[in-house]
Amino acid sequence: MKRLLYLILTFTLLFSVLGGIGASAKDNNKLSKEEEIQQDTKNMESSNEIFKINSGKSSQKSLIMNSIDATASDTIPVLESADPYRWQENVPRNKVIRLGFSTLIQYGNKKIRVWDTDTYDDFPIRTEIQGSYLLITPIGNFDPFKKYMISIDNGAVSSLSGYGNANFFYSFNTNNVLSPLAEKVDPSFGQDNVPVDKVIKVIFDKSIKSIDKSKILLLGDSSKTIPATVTTSGSTVQIKPNSVLNKNTVYGFGLEEGAIYDTNGIPNQRIISVFMTGSSSGGGTDPGNPDDGDNEDYDLSVTVEYKKTAKIKIQGGKSPYTVTSSNSSVATATIKSNYITISGKKKGEATITVKDKNGEELTIDVNVIDYIVNF
Repeated sequence: MKRLLYLILTFTLLFSVLGGIGASAKDNNKLSKEEEIQQDTKNMESSNEIFKINSGKSSQKSLIMNSIDATASDTIPVLESADPYRWQENVPRNKVIRLGFSTLIQYGNKKIRVWDTDTYDDFPIRTEIQGSYLLITPIGNFDPFKKYMISIDNGAVSSLSGYGNANFFYSFNTNNVLSPLAEKVDPSFGQDNVPVDKVIKVIFDKSIKSIDKSKILLLGDSSKTIPATVTTSGSTVQIKPNSVLNKNTVYGFGLEEGAIYDTNGIPNQRIISVFMTGSSSGGGTDPGNPDDGDNEDYDLSVTVEYKKTAKIKIQGGKSPYTVTSSNSSVATATIKSNYITISGKKKGEATITVKDKNGEELTIDVNVIDYIVNF
């Protein structure tokens, strides 16, 4: 029953994407480096109820089991793992931030932000909930050798019973590296009716030069490691269980950072996925099938200051693209080289609609705010 509840709840959360771009308003009180560290430390280390982890370097096995065992609770979601961890150096510029909580979560009504500590400007992001994890994906790449702050407001996420998280924030520093990213994970997170003889595949955006099989795990119930044969070909990793999986059972698999290296010697980012088998072999649910929910539209939102702009990169669809505004007196939008530039004209709200060659649509809710004056 616990497993079934987990999957049902997970499916209600999958592919639900928050307005992933925080406000571009600047903080009124700019902190010195020393004050920032003191505040950072106070927020994250003073109470285990706010930030329980020390380094964020949780084991791959424990993170996979957290995904398998995640359940709903009537408690405040507590941050239990963070990747990158606080004050981490040499973070890849295309890093997908993964925050793990103590319970299944849903979106709240407060902001999730990543901002530049030099300019105090927000970096555009897209967010996704996977069970008890919040994933934050940069739209475009972070600047090299820069310090960024992750800021999660009170109530930005909540338990399924509506209890909001306590606020926290912490910083990390980038390098000038783009790590190999998974373009497709099959089975996808939360997928059900997976064939019991399924061969797991992870397809990267770069060719694989080397592999560390000790950093690739397939786990079943009770933290049991499932023997499997791991192979690579081109940009694909295949994980083939040595025997047929159990029917109607939840499994998890993961590739730890450094499980594979691309031809430039750059390691992958951590990947975790959970799926449930069906009662048969072969067939199953194709993660590319629209019925699975993979092709649901992303609902994005962006906050722009009056007379300022926000830029969003278009990923997917087929060019040429067109863009229209529901209220051009509040906000306008243009497209150039697969980038949408949104301009704030006056205080208010508008909806930007983007269409590709095939008529597929994506909407962006825009909130234009007044100038923020610092004294």
